[in-house]
This record gives sequence, structure tokens and C-alpha cells, in this order.
Amino acid sequence: MGKSNRKTPFVFYFGLVLLTLVMFSTHFMSGLYARYTTMANGGDDARVAKFEVSTAGNLTQSFELEMNPQSETQSRTITITNNSETTIKYTVKVESTGNLPLIFSWGNDKTSGTIAVGDTNPQTLNLNISWESEENSYLYSSEIDCITVTVVCEQVD
Repeated sequence: MGKSNRKTPFVFYFGLVLLTLVMFSTHFMSGLYARYTTMANGGDDARVAKFEVSTAGNLTQSFELEMNPQSETQSRTITITNNSETTIKYTVKVESTGNLPLIFSWGNDKTSGTIAVGDTNPQTLNLNISWESEENSYLYSSEIDCITVTVVCEQVD
């Protein structure tokens, strides 16, 4: 029994010395870490620019075309206005279901362009729709065609 009591003070003293060394080394090392730290402040003033493009026109109205070569061309107007804080680039596309032999053309031959910031003059495009002159058949008399006009606008950096 006496043997185990002699080892207990040795382990206790060893632990106490180890704890003391850890405490001193932590105290001395804390000054080293504080030397290399920095403090920085910053901010950001960025904001998102407003992107607002409006289109208008008489595109949603239905109309009839005569099936003869002398028929007149139907015209529809599209107006594009840039209310954004950036310059925009636009492209206009026309598609149909293809049920009728229609010919699409633009009155000013302009299907794309750019509108600058602050430009208050809207871009006006005229879509002309006519019947193909060689296609005169009674088979088309009960057909309906759907024309889709798509305006794609992109922000210019």
C-alpha cells in the first residue's frame, strides 16, 4: 500500500507543473497572435439599375385577308419604349402556325436596334401582312392562322 501512495504525489506534481507551463505559454503566445491581426471596415454602394421596357400596338386584334392577288396588305404597328436606366437592344420576331400562305414584311425593314438611356422617342415598327399571290384555293377559306410577334429586349452594358 505504501508504494501506491508514493506515486500519487509524483503524478500530481507532474500534472501541476504541466498545467503551469501551459498557462505561461498561453499567456506569452497571446501577444504574438494579437500582433498579426488587422481590422478592416468596408461598404458597398452598388445598386441595380431599373430595367423597364414597354411595348404597345394593335396586335391583339383579329382581321381578315382577302384571298386574291389584288388584296391589300394589312398593317400592324408595334411601339417599343425604353423607360430603363440602361441602354437596351431589341429584336422582333414573327412566327405563324403556317395554316395560311401569309407573307410577313417590315415597313421600315428594321427588326432590331438599340434605344439609348433617356431616349423618349419610342421606336415604331410596322408589320405588313399579305396573302401569297399564287396561293388562291378554297381550301384556305375555313382556316385560321395564329401570328405570334415576340419582342426580345436585352440590357446593353
